[in-house]
Amino acid sequence: MNPEQMIRTLHEYERRLLQHVDFNTSFKEMKQCGLEDIQIKRALQWLGNKELVESVRNTYETLNLSDKGFEYKASGLPQTQVMNSLTNEWKSITSIMQETSLSKNELFSCIGPLKRGYIEIKKGEELYIKRGPIANTFNQSELNHFLQKNFPIREDEHDETIIKTLMKENVFVKQKHEVITASITQKGKVIKGYNLNKNYVGTLTSEILRNTNIVNAEFRAYNCLDKLPKNNRIRKHFVTSAIERVRQVWVNLGFQEMDGPIVENAFWDMDVLFTPQDHPAREMQDTFYVDEQISLPSWKDKVRAMHEHGGTTKSEGWNMKFDENESSKCLLRTHTTSLSAHALHNLNEKDLPAKFFTIGKCFRNEALDWKHLFEFYQVEGIVVDKNLGMQHLKWYLLEFYKQMGYSDVRLRPAYFPYTEPSVEVDGWHKEKEEWVELGGAGILRKEVTEMLCGFPCTVLAWGQGMARSISGKYNITDIRELYHNDLDQIQSITEWRD
Repeated sequence: MNPEQMIRTLHEYERRLLQHVDFNTSFKEMKQCGLEDIQIKRALQWLGNKELVESVRNTYETLNLSDKGFEYKASGLPQTQVMNSLTNEWKSITSIMQETSLSKNELFSCIGPLKRGYIEIKKGEELYIKRGPIANTFNQSELNHFLQKNFPIREDEHDETIIKTLMKENVFVKQKHEVITASITQKGKVIKGYNLNKNYVGTLTSEILRNTNIVNAEFRAYNCLDKLPKNNRIRKHFVTSAIERVRQVWVNLGFQEMDGPIVENAFWDMDVLFTPQDHPAREMQDTFYVDEQISLPSWKDKVRAMHEHGGTTKSEGWNMKFDENESSKCLLRTHTTSLSAHALHNLNEKDLPAKFFTIGKCFRNEALDWKHLFEFYQVEGIVVDKNLGMQHLKWYLLEFYKQMGYSDVRLRPAYFPYTEPSVEVDGWHKEKEEWVELGGAGILRKEVTEMLCGFPCTVLAWGQGMARSISGKYNITDIRELYHNDLDQIQSITEWRD
């Protein structure tokens, strides 16, 4: 195609922009052609397809303070405010909130990290806190000093560790910036040497038909030789693909899928699983609570008796008064074992043997890092029959992880309130070169089966974090990358194959 033919194929945007592009022309300089930003970007793409212009796009992010960030800039970070308000005398949560102006959620989110010796806690009518044995070593001055900078700032120009730490406090708002430059190619220089101001009819409208001599009009030509950008095919997200794979493994092993509510009360999430009502996992810094209550079922007294004195079993229970208000509290389920509890309660002895599984979302108030999320999928399973043992549990776990691509798996003794014996399942992470905890398993205690089943049986149970199980298959070393929704990443990861 000669230059004059090429010019006739150019859109008006292309002709106008080409006249203002030279070498490393900035986007600001390109705007002198009079086009809107989106029109310039379209023209750059079209000119690039015709190899007349080469454009380079670079992105960077800036950090600005969020509303919380501005509050903490003035008053200090939450943990700093708490520590500054404490003395060697006990103080109630209410008085600390009044002194610091922190919300209840902000205050409770501080307690978990500060329990490592910086503070001491006791329970009375409410929670009381005082300075701990290593309180004098607490120091967030560097973090608080960082908040005094003049924002916005470039994220890539400052200490990565400090920024990551402050990110957990939600003090920043990220803004993405794009820098576009363009350079004309040799082919583009040839075209630019011709008259680019001539207009061609590109779209027929009623106005053109009324006011233009169509017979003598010059129309913009079609260009069938343009190099079109790659069009990626539609595909499933790789996490969805993994869920389907996990489901198929358990279905092939003869399991039936369970389903149930995400919002539960503590009765089904903890009490029927024989979790004591003073267990640390029930604290607000470990569990997400909802400001509602769900009434207890009619057989609640059976659970009360088990907790207080062991019910009809030889167990002594937890030897503490059962609190119905604590049991009625509404929460986001902390594990899918609550679904197993429902399934067991609805099971009859004539249904044995029975095998159930689920792949469901759980929620825990975790600090985010490369192997922890506060919202995650758990793979739950139970096998119910008589005369089952640890050898059966071991076979199911090893078979599952074998089919999930783990060749190096170990089981080690552990403790869970509702299983005895209990094990932790670890898989070897090749990239991190360390054992990664994949989940817990065990045989449900007689206290649990007595509350839920009402007939003699053995229940094998496990709850595995799916994110850690599949990250090795996808060569992902940070499980936060599972949910970045990066299109390049989604397209580059191959679908699950055995």
